[in-house]
Amino acid sequence: MANLESLRNAKTIGQKNFKKWSANVGLTGIAQDSAYLNVLPQHQGVVNIASGWLDWQKGNNEHEKGIYQQTNKSGTFFSSWGPEFNVVNIDLSLASHNKITIDGFGEIRVRKEFSQSIYDNEFWLYNSQTPGPVIIADPGDTIKVKLTNNLGIDSQTNEWNGVADSTNLHLHGSHVSPQGYGDNVMIAVGNGESREYEYKIPENHPSGLLWMHPHLHGSTALSLAGGAALPVFILPDSKDTNNLSGYDPTKENIHLLSLQSWAVEQEINPNALQGKNNWENTKQMPARIFDDNGTSFYKYASAP
Repeated sequence: MANLESLRNAKTIGQKNFKKWSANVGLTGIAQDSAYLNVLPQHQGVVNIASGWLDWQKGNNEHEKGIYQQTNKSGTFFSSWGPEFNVVNIDLSLASHNKITIDGFGEIRVRKEFSQSIYDNEFWLYNSQTPGPVIIADPGDTIKVKLTNNLGIDSQTNEWNGVADSTNLHLHGSHVSPQGYGDNVMIAVGNGESREYEYKIPENHPSGLLWMHPHLHGSTALSLAGGAALPVFILPDSKDTNNLSGYDPTKENIHLLSLQSWAVEQEINPNALQGKNNWENTKQMPARIFDDNGTSFYKYASAP
């Protein structure tokens, strides 16, 4: 039976095949020593991951004493949960960024040259976070959002997509009205403009996880690929349920998993004819690590 140490060094194709494959494709140095094709994940220790959900749990786990926290200094969550509140207010800025940092992975930067795919020229983030801040509300509460469009879209992207620099906001999965300042996906918030949204959650709204994202027809996929999304929890409080002591969301071992894929440039395979895009004909090579005066980073790349 294999021990843990041997598993840490084990490759999915076996060590002999990995060494032979590495030599064939010319892998050396950090690329050859990477965790590519490892049996086990690369992290052998604890990875501290920022989480608005965990911040909310920590800030509200003394609610039995009447202590509720509606937000924190970092703005990782906004909450109206609890019998004392019925409105949650959020200032939400959607802006483009040229780099992000992923906990446990590292920094990803956009390339200086323009990408013809237009899907990997910038990151679109709510309040500079990915995913955006977590919103928690009770059934019967109102979620008020002031959305500001601070996108700085590349001129070439604008030329290819005439609505890329506009946006709006949609509460996906909710049972709310589109009337007035509600969930109207047919309006557009222009670059530099703001709009007030009011999502009135019905008293009989099911509990569960929803999410917010842009839903502007013509650029929805572009904005989601850039990372513009945030989670929304609808949770009953002590006023709405007689079983909060049996199921307390501030203390239960609940984990929020938000999936967002980012493609990064790969090592070049000398045995494959290269195409215009880095991912073409690389035959699933390891991620390529770049260096900037001692700072390691990855480059955002087109994905097939």
